[in-house]
Amino acid sequence: MSRRKNPSQITLRQIAQKAGVSVATVSRTFSNPSKVATLTRKQVENIVKELGYIPELPKLQPQQNANTILLIISRDDLSRSSELLLAIKKEITEKNYSLLMLCIESTSELFLNHLLLSRQLCGLLFLHLESLVFFQKQNQLLLLPKVIINGFTSHHISASISIDNLSAAFHAVSYLYQLGHHRIACISGPTHYTRYKERTLGYLQALKRWAIAIEQPYIIEAEPTFQGGIAALDKLLALPVRPTAIFCHSDFQALGVLFHARHKGLNIPKSLSVIGFGNIKMAQYSNPSLTSVGYSVSGLAKRAFSLLTEQIEQGINITNGYQLECELIVRESTILLHNHLTKNTC
Repeated sequence: MSRRKNPSQITLRQIAQKAGVSVATVSRTFSNPSKVATLTRKQVENIVKELGYIPELPKLQPQQNANTILLIISRDDLSRSSELLLAIKKEITEKNYSLLMLCIESTSELFLNHLLLSRQLCGLLFLHLESLVFFQKQNQLLLLPKVIINGFTSHHISASISIDNLSAAFHAVSYLYQLGHHRIACISGPTHYTRYKERTLGYLQALKRWAIAIEQPYIIEAEPTFQGGIAALDKLLALPVRPTAIFCHSDFQALGVLFHARHKGLNIPKSLSVIGFGNIKMAQYSNPSLTSVGYSVSGLAKRAFSLLTEQIEQGINITNGYQLECELIVRESTILLHNHLTKNTC
């Protein structure tokens, strides 16, 4: 059995030979893909993917007078990450950079080519890993300094700053256990997003740690929205044995749960304890106020911008990943389970 080569040992010549093209064509595929015929480019890209080759990026010298940072987001981020977007904008404008925001669902390759040719961009900020995946498919602009916010990649292609989703979820669910809850449900976000996978993993690890049986019907995938929380709660209330607590992957889901629970005549937190994730401003004003996993939005924005400007101003590539710790903000939506209190006081 042949031993797979380390990606760092693979050369452009080996890629060229396997693809049946010149070394110059392989190099141009990385540096200027628009100048390579589509079929040839795809052939080279397939060989690169097959070999697991990771190109060594050159030192980056921003174009003289270029001071525009491109922030790449999804349509959902406009409503669900508004506080973070405002914090990022504040950091960028205070340091005399210009900001251009691009929504991945409403852009085109033609527009990306225009941005590349304008040569006014000095750096990229990706809100979540999925936005970077979109750009990888387009093969555009990725030689610029870049940082992924709220996402981590093991391929060492970019600096990244994120929150510790797994540990945060583990501690939130452990807190519910310590309140006496053994029937803990999880309303997750869409599983194709890395952050929600990590939160589900933290939930499962907490159940395992406290020897709580994993009940698949207690794990509901839903959109991270108010309506998603309502729909998920309906499914949980229809179960033969209802949960006594719910860990939600987003505050919007949790707020939907609180609203719908009142509509169903349930008393929160006496009938059901609820924890959200994100600690949005609305969480403290809900009725009851929402216990939520919180983190420093301004700290996340500051660290991301610092990582980006370090690359821009020093002409270096940073590919390390960094994580910020989270904190559980306890409010009125969680309570010590009455049966647990009785057992401990007998």
